[in-house]
Amino acid sequence: MHDDYWDGGGGLYVGGAGTNVRLDITRFEANSVMVYPDSRRKALTCGGGAASVVRGASVQFTYVLFTGEAR
Repeated sequence: MHDDYWDGGGGLYVGGAGTNVRLDITRFEANSVMVYPDSRRKALTCGGGAASVVRGASVQFTYVLFTGEAR
């Protein structure tokens, strides 16, 4: 099993140096990510109910609504 801990983002996941994303007038509603029972993995997991931005990526949010998100 490959496991590099690039997890998370129920609605959006962006990862990698030089990756750029722009979101305008967007709505994220009731997104969630899996909760891992393994305490080591849970501690290292990159999570976000709606969005996860990792490893040098960037996201520009303009007029974005997040409602009912869960980690």
